[in-house]
Amino acid sequence: MKTMKLLISAFALFLIHGVLQAQVTQGNKAYDRMAYKQAAGYYEQAIKKDSSDMAVWGKLGVCYRNLNDARNAERAFGKVVNSGTSNTNEHYFYILALMQNQKYSAAKEQVLKFKSVYAADPRLVQLESSMGRLDDYLIKQGTFNVKTINRNTGASDICAVPFKEGIVFVSDRGMIANKKMVTSTTERPFYSPFFAKGTGASFDPATPFSTSQRSNYHAGPMSFKSDGSVMIITRSSATDGKPAKDDQGMIRLQLFSSIKGENDWGMEVPLPFNSTNYSCAHPALSADGNTLYFSSDMPGGQGGMDLWKSSWDGNAWSTPENLGSRVNSPGNDVYPFITTEGVLYYASNGLPGLGG
Repeated sequence: MKTMKLLISAFALFLIHGVLQAQVTQGNKAYDRMAYKQAAGYYEQAIKKDSSDMAVWGKLGVCYRNLNDARNAERAFGKVVNSGTSNTNEHYFYILALMQNQKYSAAKEQVLKFKSVYAADPRLVQLESSMGRLDDYLIKQGTFNVKTINRNTGASDICAVPFKEGIVFVSDRGMIANKKMVTSTTERPFYSPFFAKGTGASFDPATPFSTSQRSNYHAGPMSFKSDGSVMIITRSSATDGKPAKDDQGMIRLQLFSSIKGENDWGMEVPLPFNSTNYSCAHPALSADGNTLYFSSDMPGGQGGMDLWKSSWDGNAWSTPENLGSRVNSPGNDVYPFITTEGVLYYASNGLPGLGG
């Protein structure tokens, strides 16, 4: 009888281990194709059965970081860091998650630990600067009054720009021509453009923004010449309506220009510096429409996504010029916006800040 019980126990452990490995394998497959939400689901099931695999915790942290879930990213990366087995990125991302979750004291402690192990890491300068200027950042919280407009949804409604008597923005809220488009990364619909008439914080209900090109993939963000006659729009790289992948199997982003016709937008023309091997995205036109700022990871940058500019000579867009190290960081510098006064605003995860 004792031998039988041992055999049953061993068989049960074998089954549990088999299920565990199957979940990790499925998670890894989803992770490799950047289906982070799906991967996170598999990894969560795996750690319920065995929470000792730090490699799984590390990948789970990356999933939540890409899903912009700072709370769960902190949980996952913290598990790896506290186990003493973390690598440079896992420790760095743990600090950023702590900061994003406003746990600044804990973040300061981790910066000191990070420095003791990774003193040569170039990102240490950014971390120490963030901690050193923390009080100044927090004091400035009351500098601006931020109001929520009345047309936000539970989806991601982003990249609003003025157009005509309202705003054009992009959203993954979902239905275009009654067809639901879903990206494997977040299992949310692809981004599409919308228009809402209004001003201040009050707008009419948003409606799909009409362009000449139809796509089942990402469309937007976009930017307009101040008189509304020219549009530059971001789209997923595609050929004959199918996604065009690079050598690594990734679908990049490209920029297209369109001129406003009497009734609708004209044919979208790809910008000459597009490529299937890198992304060009997040356009920002100057008021006169003669200078285009955008984000790209094309060769020749400072690292990650950089800000570049191109000039219109009346016939074509010039070869892009990198804005250099005074603007760009070793991280990702994205979503530029140029004011009528010539002030450039953008987002960066490679400069000192509050995390995220």
